[in-house]
Amino acid sequence: MYFVNYCIRKVDKKDLDRIYEIELKCFPRDAYPKSLLSYYLFLAGDTSFVIEVNGRVVGYIIVLIRWGNLGHILSLAIDPKYRGRGLGRLLLKEAIERIKREKEIKVFRLEVRASNVPAIRLYRSLGFRYSFFRPNYYQDGEGCYVMFLRTDF
Repeated sequence: MYFVNYCIRKVDKKDLDRIYEIELKCFPRDAYPKSLLSYYLFLAGDTSFVIEVNGRVVGYIIVLIRWGNLGHILSLAIDPKYRGRGLGRLLLKEAIERIKREKEIKVFRLEVRASNVPAIRLYRSLGFRYSFFRPNYYQDGEGCYVMFLRTDF
């Protein structure tokens, strides 16, 4: 690991401003409005997490439980200043493990921009598989891959 002093914890209300700041940096073309992020964090409850380095939030993941048995990863973002150091991998793996253990969720889903090669590589390396391609998913017309991870093997 590149950071000795990191912490993954559940999201707290006080994290919203920093999460929104990271959202704007990471997704400038289609960032969630702050009010929608707040709503998703409320819906997700205890299935959203932040990663801190030296006490500063540098990334987050929002996972909604859908239909009682599917973990839908709505957003995963790491502040660009902290990318390439394994933090996204740490956060994603930890979130999946905790949700699997605490909520007994065994299948996870996400959508990823077709052009986001680093994210696709990360997801594939953790076992996510392509399910289908959805054209014109984003406002700018770019499509996405819908990917799934099964953890019940």
